[in-house]
Amino acid sequence: RHFMVHLPMQSGSAKFNRMRGTLMVHDSVSKMKRRVKQIRKLFPNAKFINNHTGSVFTSNYRSLKLVYGMLKDEGLRFVDSKTSSKTKGRRVARAYGDRYIVRDVFLDNTQTQSYVKRQLKKAIKIAKKRGYAIAIGHPYRATIKALKSSKKLLRDVEVVYIDELY
Repeated sequence: RHFMVHLPMQSGSAKFNRMRGTLMVHDSVSKMKRRVKQIRKLFPNAKFINNHTGSVFTSNYRSLKLVYGMLKDEGLRFVDSKTSSKTKGRRVARAYGDRYIVRDVFLDNTQTQSYVKRQLKKAIKIAKKRGYAIAIGHPYRATIKALKSSKKLLRDVEVVYIDELY
């Protein structure tokens, strides 16, 4: 019931840009729209979508604004993975009158339990200071194992899904 679609968007890496279905800044409006409609059809109950890679795409105001509007029309909320300090996510969200939703911590850039737990500690620190933190992870074996064994670590915070915040 709780999941987020992880959408590949153009990055600075040719390797990542070869992923099937990657949105590129030079894609036509109709191609972007087809991709967003395809995602909605594949995931009819999804509420959130975030960028996988996407440092180039999210730094391009025109492209991000176009896709953001398309996602919104399909009932999807964009969560900025903030893969670039130059992201236009905040500016685009404001242009639509929306609250900017952005991740605070990536849990599993390195797929080891010890790394994931260090990242969890960062998220907990942010949550205690601000009242919440958004941590993004993948269903990697190391991530799942780290989360399962972190009950003690997480005892001082309430872990919720993003749709319980927004």
